[in-house]
Amino acid sequence: MLGKLLKHEYKATARTYLALYAGMLAVAIFTRIMYFGGTQFSFFAVGSIAGLTMTALGVGAIAVATIILTTQRFKRNLLGDEGYLMFTLPVTTDGLLLSKLIVAVSWFVAGIVMALVALSVAIPAAADTIISELEGFVIQFTQDGATGWSISGMILLHLGILALIAAFVLSIYAAHALAMRATRFRGLASFGIWLLIWVVAQVAGAIGLRALEALMMDARYAMENGMIHMRDFQTSLAVFLFCVVGSTVLYLVTRVMLKKNLNLE
Repeated sequence: MLGKLLKHEYKATARTYLALYAGMLAVAIFTRIMYFGGTQFSFFAVGSIAGLTMTALGVGAIAVATIILTTQRFKRNLLGDEGYLMFTLPVTTDGLLLSKLIVAVSWFVAGIVMALVALSVAIPAAADTIISELEGFVIQFTQDGATGWSISGMILLHLGILALIAAFVLSIYAAHALAMRATRFRGLASFGIWLLIWVVAQVAGAIGLRALEALMMDARYAMENGMIHMRDFQTSLAVFLFCVVGSTVLYLVTRVMLKKNLNLE
């Protein structure tokens, strides 16, 4: 059943996201044309600057649009009138919640990839930088000096990014789920709860990193003894675990509210 929910969710959201990505790519292509024109004709100089600005704004707009669409989709399908139908389907609360989460995280990742593609198309220097970073990433896995610590740390770093995106999405879900207890101004209540969640996360993260620094060896000692990769691994592991724990807590809070305290608008 989860597969059917995912298929429906992707189908319902793909048209909107693909239209956004196509628009951003079109702006990037226009910027590239203006950029090369600006190197040869002064007439295009203003167009080049405007195009670069439009590309930057387009990338930001994609991020904002993704957040808004993720929020609206969750509220409308599970907390609004459509919730009466969704919760009568022969599927568990976990299935409904996981389908929303997986699709939302997928579109966030796709948005990041498309933003990098758009920047690469619009700005030649950005493309060179991105290619260099990718080459460096490959080298870390293939060079003779690569260690198990460095490779594991790199893998955990990217898994941590996915866990962070999931935690961000779940913070939105949890905030709106908790706001169901409010009888009025649910939108304002959900925003206040979301801010509180991230304040708590920032404080917990700061305390956790300080505790990690106290437990880990001194950086100079690590470098002098060829163990800097082990230190990087420990840092990546700590960030990954923090994001996983945070995501788990937010998921359970949302699940309990949807299952035990559902109050549709």
